[in-house]
Amino acid sequence: MSADRAPLSQALIADDPRLFQGSTALLGRPTVPTPPIATCFTGRSTPWHTDQGPDIGGIKFLVHLEPRAAETGALRVLPGSHDPGFAARMESYWSADPGNQGFAAWPAPAVALPTEPGDVLAFDVHLRHSSVGGGRRLAWSIEYLSWPGLAAPEAMRVVRELVDDTVDDVEPERWPKWREWAAGASAALPSRQVAVDRLRLLGVL
Repeated sequence: MSADRAPLSQALIADDPRLFQGSTALLGRPTVPTPPIATCFTGRSTPWHTDQGPDIGGIKFLVHLEPRAAETGALRVLPGSHDPGFAARMESYWSADPGNQGFAAWPAPAVALPTEPGDVLAFDVHLRHSSVGGGRRLAWSIEYLSWPGLAAPEAMRVVRELVDDTVDDVEPERWPKWREWAAGASAALPSRQVAVDRLRLLGVL
C-alpha cells in the first residue's frame, strides 16, 4: 500500500506527523517505517500473538474500516504483556493451561478495544493481542521499527530483514514496495525524505 495507486496510504507513511513522528514520541527514539498493509480478515477469531519476535521494538498503528465491537473482531490486548517480565509469566501460565489438552481454557486478563471508522489504535509490537468473532472485515496497518543507528550493524541487519519481510514480493512491478513512494519525496515533504534516507541507509532502497 505504498504505490501511487494508494495515495492516502502513501501519505500516511511519513507525511502525517501523527504516525511517523508519533511513533518516535511513543517509543522515545527514532523509527523507520515498514510498508503499510491492507488486510481482509476472514477468520472468526485470531489467537493470541505478538507482531515481532526479535527484541528490536516498534509501534503498530491499526485502523479498522468498519465498526468493531468486543464480539465482532475488535482488537483484544493483554495490558502490560509487552514487558519481558510480564510476558514470561504469561508464557508460564499458558504452558499449564488445560486448553492445550482440549479442555476449557483458563481466562486471560484481556481488554477489548471497540473502534469506529476513523479510530486509530497504536500499540507496542510485542504486546499480545487477539480477536474474537466477526465476519469479513477490512483493516489498514503500518509498523514503525526502532532505528538502531549505523553504530549497531547487527541490529541494522535485523531491522532490514523485518522491513523486507513485512509483505511478500507479489507482483513487485504492479505493487512496488517503496519505489513510487520514495520517488515522491521532495523538499516540501521533509519527514518523507527522513524516512527515505533511513531506508537507504538500511539498504532497503
